[in-house]
Formats: sequence, structure tokens, C-alpha cells
Amino acid sequence: MAPAENRSVISAIVLTAVFLIFSLFFILSKSNNLSAEIQALQSGEYLLEEHYGALLEPSLPAGMRIGAGLAYLALEGLVHGLAVFVVNDPSSAPFYPGKGWGQGAHFKAGYLQTVIVPIISSVIWKLLALSIIPILALTLYNRTETRALFTAIVLISLVGWPDILLNGYFALMKIGSDWPISHYLFTERVNPYDIGAIFFLNLLVYYLVVVKTIKWWHVALFAFFAQITFEFLGFIVGVSLFLWTFLEKRRAGGKVWALALTRLSVAGVVSVMVFVGLVFLVHEIHPHVFEQYRSTIFTQGAEEEITKLEDFWNFADPKFIAALFLTVFIFPILIGFGFGAFAGLLVPNRDIAVADRGLRASIVVFCAFVLALIIGLPVTGYASELGRQALSGVTVTFASAALASERLMQRLRNV
Repeated sequence: MAPAENRSVISAIVLTAVFLIFSLFFILSKSNNLSAEIQALQSGEYLLEEHYGALLEPSLPAGMRIGAGLAYLALEGLVHGLAVFVVNDPSSAPFYPGKGWGQGAHFKAGYLQTVIVPIISSVIWKLLALSIIPILALTLYNRTETRALFTAIVLISLVGWPDILLNGYFALMKIGSDWPISHYLFTERVNPYDIGAIFFLNLLVYYLVVVKTIKWWHVALFAFFAQITFEFLGFIVGVSLFLWTFLEKRRAGGKVWALALTRLSVAGVVSVMVFVGLVFLVHEIHPHVFEQYRSTIFTQGAEEEITKLEDFWNFADPKFIAALFLTVFIFPILIGFGFGAFAGLLVPNRDIAVADRGLRASIVVFCAFVLALIIGLPVTGYASELGRQALSGVTVTFASAALASERLMQRLRNV
């Protein structure tokens, strides 16, 4: 094998190992509670991907965020089909000749199909969703060390920053103020649709980096699948494409506003249609879930509710909410700048055109995400949910900071 081929194989092994280790850290520590899920499946219940809220049966759609459930069910069907080729429960299969000498003390009849298949399917679809991160690293960087380090840091931001870093930060901030010590922001359990949001935001950055021509049906497909994954993702797709079109067409000297507004309108129309369709389906199929949504919306503005949940609503204590936002986003910004400085000063042979395009793509998606967070202030409980709801934005924040810092270091080096 040629030396170049050896290096390619080693690079692939290193990147795959880094991805699998930190992805499984994330999935098994913050998404899948294996002991609880095994007990639930053995009792005839279902994984979180299959139902939400008060649903008792895995019947989709169960809400506005069904994309993760559909991805899981599709993969679960495939794994279930493959599982028929191994032993599961001889007594329930055709031609069963009788118990005979038994099946072994350790064997649990039916355990493979009822427990192992759902859990494996849940872990695999999440690994597939998170694989967009090393794919993005492969696109943005051309050396093994930067690709592996980029992948590792992004995944670490999802798992939660190291204990010593968090403790040092809170100790430092407590010196001059009554800073909230909020470790829970980095330890909160992540829902399946949060992982869907991580996938979509990074996929959108990747798409903008590699696409040559944005077609209207690209916009429609993105908006459709984004909207069924998380309510705010359709909005982010439209705003990101609007900003991207504005930046790229201005650079090329073309018509800006008409095309940018067209793409924004296509994304908006598709998102609204999907949202209305999901609301109708929830109302028709699961009226009790619809009533939960409706009662939640109407009580959010009630004076007495805000009084009872003073620490939950964002406007009750804006300084507290601002502190939480800084706590969540300070690490990807600072670590991103450090990583970018490393890449800009120490790693040669960089494709500047790809770096610039990646920087613009990351910034427009980041700006759309920030706008979505601002719009969500009146209706989203950031005091309790920011840690998980911001995860997708944290990954893009790190990429933006890293690419901006790298570009700055390269310019300083060329002065």
C-alpha cells in the first residue's frame, strides 16, 4: 500500500474513532438512559422517539416534532428485519419441535426483538444524525489533526464541558457578582428532536458550503423536513437562505433582494403549510395532545401563571437569563477562537476559499439561530431549557468562532 493510501486509512480510523467515542459519550449520558429504557421496553412501553407527552400508543404524529420519531421508526423497521436472521424466540417460530433440552439459562425469549432492536435503532439513528459533524469537518479542513480536533470539540460541547473548566468558570464569575452556578445547563437530558436540530443546523452549513446552485425545490425540501423536526427550524432555513443569498449575490454583483425574498418566501410558505397540517393532524388524531398545546399557549400570558413560575419566564429576571446565555455561549466562542488560532498559525496547506465559504455559511446560520432565540423569548422557558435548546446553536457558534479566528490569524501572518 502506498504511503498516501496509508495516511488516508490512518486518517479515516482516527476520525472515526474520535467520532464514535464522543458521540457515544453524548448519546449514552444525555439521551439514552439504558437501564430505564430496558425496564420500560420489558414492561411493554416505548422509547421516547415513539411518543411524546401523554400518548399511550406509538401513533405519529404526536406533536409538532415528529421528524426524529419518523427517522427512528424507519431505522427500527430495517433493524427489525435484519433481526429475523438470528435467534429470538424459537417457541414462537414455525416448525417448533418442542422444548427438548431447553434454551439455556441465560437466554431470554423475545428479548432481542422487544428490547435490543429498539435500543440499537435509537442509538444508530442518533449516530447517523451526528455524523454530519465529521462530514462537515472533512469539508472545512484538509488535515487529520484539525478534522479530528474539530469533531472532538463539537461533540464535547454537546456532552458538556470538562468539570474543571465549568468549576473554574463559575468560581471566577462568583468573585464579582451573584452569578448563578448552573451546571444543569450542561447535564440536562436531550430529547430526540434536539438531536434532530443539531443535525439540521450543521447540515444547512454543509449544504451552503458545497452547493453550487440553490434550487427552489432544495429550499422547499429543507423547509419541510426542518419544520417536522422542530418548530423553529423552518424559520432558520428561510432566514439563513435569505442572508446567504444576500451575501453571495452582492459579492457576485447580481440581483439581490428579489432572489433572497423568493427563497425566504418559499421556505416560509412550506413551513406554514407543514405547521398547519401537523396541527390539524394532532387535533384529529390526538385531541388530548391538542388540548395540552392549546392550554399551554393560553396560560403563558396569564398574570397568575407568571407569578407562580417567576424563575421560569424570561422577563421575570432578565439578568438571570442573560447570565445563562453567557454561560452557554462563552465556551464555544472562546474555545472556537483558540482552535481557529491553532489552525491558522500552525496548520499549513489550507484551502482559503473553502474556509471563507464555511465562515459565511456558519455566520448566516448562527444569525438565524440567534434571531429565533430572540423571537422565542416570550414563549420559551430558557431558564430551564436553554441548556438543551441551544445545543444546535452551540455547534454553529463554535464553527463560526473557529473559522473567523483562523481567517484573522492567517491575515496577521501575511502582514
